[in-house]
Amino acid sequence: MATIWILLCGYDRRRTPERRRDSYFTKPTLSPSKGSRGAGVGYDSEYGHHPFMQMAQPINYGSISGMYVPPPSYEQALNYGKHGMYTFGNSYPQPVNYSQYGAYQPPQPVNYSKYGTSQPVGKYAPSRYAQPVNNPAASSTEAADDEITVRLMACLDVLLPSLVIESVQDFDLEPPPVLAAVLTQSNILGTIAALLRNDSLEDATKRTRLYKSTLDVVNKLGSHHATAGPTIHHSRQVQERGSDILSLSFTPSHTNNKDVKCEEAQSLASCLRNFDKQSKNMLVNAKAHPQAFAGPDSEQMLSLCRGVSDLADFLLANAAPAPVPATNIGGPAQAPPCGNDDWQSDLAVLELPDEEIMSRHSYGQLARAAHNLAPNRMKSLSLQLSNLMTSLPPGIFVRHCASRLDVMKILIIGPKGTPYENGLFEFDLFCPSNFPNSPPSMLFRTTGGGRVRFNPNLYNCGKVCLSLLGTWQGETWQPGKSTILQVLVSIQAMIFCDEPWYNEPGRSANRIASMRHNQELQGYTVRHAMLDWLGPELDPVWGDVVERHFVTRGKEIEGVVAGWGLHQGVRTQLMGAIGRLQS
Repeated sequence: MATIWILLCGYDRRRTPERRRDSYFTKPTLSPSKGSRGAGVGYDSEYGHHPFMQMAQPINYGSISGMYVPPPSYEQALNYGKHGMYTFGNSYPQPVNYSQYGAYQPPQPVNYSKYGTSQPVGKYAPSRYAQPVNNPAASSTEAADDEITVRLMACLDVLLPSLVIESVQDFDLEPPPVLAAVLTQSNILGTIAALLRNDSLEDATKRTRLYKSTLDVVNKLGSHHATAGPTIHHSRQVQERGSDILSLSFTPSHTNNKDVKCEEAQSLASCLRNFDKQSKNMLVNAKAHPQAFAGPDSEQMLSLCRGVSDLADFLLANAAPAPVPATNIGGPAQAPPCGNDDWQSDLAVLELPDEEIMSRHSYGQLARAAHNLAPNRMKSLSLQLSNLMTSLPPGIFVRHCASRLDVMKILIIGPKGTPYENGLFEFDLFCPSNFPNSPPSMLFRTTGGGRVRFNPNLYNCGKVCLSLLGTWQGETWQPGKSTILQVLVSIQAMIFCDEPWYNEPGRSANRIASMRHNQELQGYTVRHAMLDWLGPELDPVWGDVVERHFVTRGKEIEGVVAGWGLHQGVRTQLMGAIGRLQS
């Protein structure tokens, strides 16, 4: 017990300077209306790692010895000038040229950098993480962190109590209660949670030693009655930045509640769910397409997937009951509140029979004739879909063919605060024969039969202007780095924006023209992105989404459309159609 405590004290003391260093740089936050579901990747935001982009990091001011030397200045610590983002001097930072993303976008208070794209933040300030940055110093720091974490996990795997070892000791049978307290109050569970929330199997495969050692510790904790509940199945208490187990161990008990601030976080078992979902999906695809997963790298990935899947099944089968909140003792149990949009995660990515999609797909004939496919194409598509299954933000839905992962249909709900709000906009997506070396092809379907142009980037013929798709100048598709997720979030964030009039290059500020354009688009949204979906029969591909969307948001849609000031007849027609669906 003493050895475990000493190891965790040392680990916490090393992590604390790094956490303080990271908090020195204020990171932009996501808008509540357009944010993600909060899934992290690898070491989450407090550790500065992400699969779609390597954010610029300061030189390793937090050394192995735990010393922290503040950077001499903000500009020197974050030298963005060399990446073409900021030019520091006597003037204010200059905005990024957003035409590279397919259109000029006026500044918006939303940061989509976690998806590999960016929105300006503030009046004219670009997101500080607008560009992917290849930072060798940051990669070296991460490798050092991984190695120390691997060694700690290996020690814990030996030291933690176990009921299946040959020589069971008293510590294994009945460990002291302080063990669970030390584990739950240290930073190690936060590190494990960040790793289990990984949204990139490719990243996890590159760090196989770290992940296998972590899975071993989680398995050990989940296998013992003394640790399974507090450390794995129950929600975690996350302490404020700077807290560590050594200082907490010597804090008088009567001051604990006053001096230490905690927030509740999801359990480790919950953190593993998305990782398990991706892993099972990869195993299914590997079984269906064994030739695409031949080779040592694929076998290493599949071995990790099997470990994750087996561990998740074990934890699910041995789930410990959650403790009853103190406020409910002696009273009726209360179920946690459910959000109106919780259904979106269940319907986010689904497969359908090939013909059901092919017969209604703009690229169906082209897909049937596709031959000489790239060798790594199926594996790449499996990874892309696995990523979509757990990383799509609310409001984006994907349907793909059961055997043709390269043929997809996309549905995007218009974001709040835009002239597209609550409208349903459909796209057809096809990955050509040389994907992922070239970008996917996309066609916009919601055009009112080719009569309506919803956006300067969305033509009434269906063309989608976006640099990632190769249909606009700017940042192009990068094989091995760019993802379908980036494409979809770029469309949601930068095309379905609040003032699309400015997406036309060369337009200067004109508030009146923008407002008139929005009013025109609001009418198009109701007629073609709402009413067209509410016919006598629901669309066979999107019927489940259409029904849940209009049933759960009926009142909200009524209020929004009333605020748009559309003709009473159109509003009555819309609400009548929604009412029939709700009944």
